[in-house]
This record gives sequence, structure tokens and C-alpha cells, in this order.
Amino acid sequence: MPEFMNSPTPRRGFLERLAAAAAALGLGSWGVRPAAAAPPEQNKAIVRRMMEAFNTGNTAVVAQLVDRNIRDRSRKLGYETAIQRADPIRRLQTEVLRQEDVFPDRHFKEEVLIAEGDTVVLHWSMTGTNSGSILGRPATGKRVETQGTEIVRIRNGKIIEHRSDSVHVFDLLFQLDLLDSDLVQKLKTGDPSLGRGHRTAPGPNPPSDTIPR
Repeated sequence: MPEFMNSPTPRRGFLERLAAAAAALGLGSWGVRPAAAAPPEQNKAIVRRMMEAFNTGNTAVVAQLVDRNIRDRSRKLGYETAIQRADPIRRLQTEVLRQEDVFPDRHFKEEVLIAEGDTVVLHWSMTGTNSGSILGRPATGKRVETQGTEIVRIRNGKIIEHRSDSVHVFDLLFQLDLLDSDLVQKLKTGDPSLGRGHRTAPGPNPPSDTIPR
């Protein structure tokens, strides 16, 4: 080791200059250039494809765009415990199919879409007619309009983290006149009856083709 490096002060100064030079070159602390974030428009396109899956009921898109180890920070409100604890991709596929069951004529629309770095924020609106069983209750036939916000992080073309609000769940129930103490309690506990009437409801012999693997 050169003599000047044996002194703690010069050594610290040398390392600080080395770190500054690496930063100026866009290198990490070990001299390795970090992976570049995907262009914002590319990440926006991924989120748009996910939203369109909710319009079309195409569950295969979920498996293509969602990382199996995704950190899902949403409340998972409106699902029975078995679905809440399911594999995250399978849970999201279940959500797509249940939206189709409950609101066959649903239409999700992009209202605001912002991307910065690896993060995308989507504010969406949805209109539809409640023509199928919802949270174990019979269809009401009522028309609804609601909105919500999703925040995701994307890496290597896959969604690796997800956050969402749950306000739209209560908004829908309010519009459908279904928001009562009994249902609120079932939502809190993840009651099995929440899946009643849906093709994706857990059971001893679930149909093998309900959700593509």
C-alpha cells in the first residue's frame, strides 16, 4: 500500500474523492453502473395493460406483468381470507374475474397517469351495472360510478410493488345500498361468504380452468 494511504486522514480523503468520481460517472458505491430505470412511457404502458385486463377479463396479462414476489401493500378488502392469503398473482387474477362477474358491462378509464423513475401512479374511474352476485349478496341491477388510485413500482418490465386505496369499495357498497353492519363485519374478518356466487369461490373441487396458471 502506498505510504500516503497508511495515514487515516489522507486515506479518507482519497476514498471520498473516489466516491465523488464514481458518482459523477453514474457508478454505484462498488464501481458498478446501476441498472437504468425503464423510460416512463414504457412503465405507463405496463399499467395501461393491467387496467385493460380489468376491462377484458384477460387474466393471462396478470401473470405476464406481475412479479411473483410482488410486495402488495393494499388492504385486500372485499375478499375472503382464503383469497387474501393466496398467491399474489392468483389473487389478482381472481380480482379480475370477480369484477367481470359483478359488473359484466364495466368500463375502467384512465383519468390521471403519472410516471417518475420506477414508480407509476394511476387514478382511474369505473362505470358499470351490478348484474352479478357481490360479496355474497344478490345482484341489485343498479348502475354505479366510482374511482380509485393505484401506485406501483416496476422493475424489468414487472410490477414489483403495489399500493391502493380502499375507499372505492365502500363507495360502491353505498351506491348499491349494501353498506350495513353485517357486511362491514364480514369485510373485517374475511368471511367465506364474501365469495359466494362467484366462479372463483374457494371450495373442495374448484374448476381447474377458472384461472389460467
